[in-house]
Amino acid sequence: YGAKALEKFLAFFHEKHPSQCIYTSAETDNAVAIRLYEQFGFEQKNTFSYSVGDVTYTEIRMQKTKWE
Repeated sequence: YGAKALEKFLAFFHEKHPSQCIYTSAETDNAVAIRLYEQFGFEQKNTFSYSVGDVTYTEIRMQKTKWE
């Protein structure tokens, strides 16, 4: 269901904001999410880390700039 939901959201976003790019992020070890985003045209940009309490998370920022 994730791919279909992402497809519908991106169509909605592009309809409302046709000239805008969009960002997302995923945990760096979440290969399934990263692959899904790449299938929809997102490109990997950079990694960043943040902490919540005693836990540090590392994510990859991804950006979609090209719309078919």
